[in-house]
Amino acid sequence: MNRMGGMERDPSLKGFPGQVSTLGLGKEELRRRLAAAGVRLNPLGEALFAEPHFVPDDRPRSFRIRCITPGVLGLGSGATYGEIVARAALEGLAVCPLELAIHLRLAWPDQPEAEGANPVSQGEAPTGSLTVASEWLQGGEHGPRGFYLRRIGGEPWLRGYRAGEDHVWNAGDRFVFQILPACP
Repeated sequence: MNRMGGMERDPSLKGFPGQVSTLGLGKEELRRRLAAAGVRLNPLGEALFAEPHFVPDDRPRSFRIRCITPGVLGLGSGATYGEIVARAALEGLAVCPLELAIHLRLAWPDQPEAEGANPVSQGEAPTGSLTVASEWLQGGEHGPRGFYLRRIGGEPWLRGYRAGEDHVWNAGDRFVFQILPACP
């Protein structure tokens, strides 16, 4: 199996960019660009923007990224977020800056919509969603943890989510990680 784990053939990832640049923009400008692109936010996504610990890096940076599942990482029964991140690190992957999710949403407006997906999901990642792996903010279990991307009713969404440290993600849930540069 290649390092993508065969996911590059997944039609739900059509147009997924392998590289995303963050532009060193502040929260206000990021919000303006999302609005101009017609990207919707759920209340937890709005809460992430209001979170004082979320401070986008003011340096433009470029990231190579990969979409991968816990199952492809060898976690066939699912795993906690910490276990997924630790296993991804063994594959040369790392969590992304939180703002990378915003830039990925802007770079991939035509994310395919999952057929027959329920617009509301409780306790698990929604069908067709991509959770951008990032350091969790310190808001505790009741605060938003990070962003995921989804398309609902033809509209691109950037949605915040909650999850506890002991939440077990399904083996087929999809995560976006940054690819670390190879060491010489």
